Amino acid sequence: MKSTNNIIESCLSDVSFLIPPVQLEHIKKHINFYGAEIIRLAAILPTIPDIGDTEGIPEPLNYLHYFTMNANFYICEFDGIDTMYGKADLLYLPDLPKYRTLSLSNLKSNQFMELKMNVSATIFLA
Repeated sequence: MKSTNNIIESCLSDVSFLIPPVQLEHIKKHINFYGAEIIRLAAILPTIPDIGDTEGIPEPLNYLHYFTMNANFYICEFDGIDTMYGKADLLYLPDLPKYRTLSLSNLKSNQFMELKMNVSATIFLA
């Protein structure tokens, strides 16, 4: 039987490619604090619709939420590799189309980008 720590580490291995590098290093240092969220994220990942699967749905369900100080990206489709589709809420460019194709690698390249983690307390990254 796997221990809780082994389960969390296995789940983190499965979802680490989704997490921006600076945030991932922080999570690794505080793995027990983020454990439940890592397990939840690993459970959600295989349920995210593939690209095009939510076409025709006016407000598709959001599965992931990436954010910075002035932008939010709500992901409702993912090809499992790099292409995502979702709602982009860019506070500095409000007139751009809301739903668009996004690149996971592009999102993660922003050093200030974070994947929202539903934990009971907020820890600010230094």
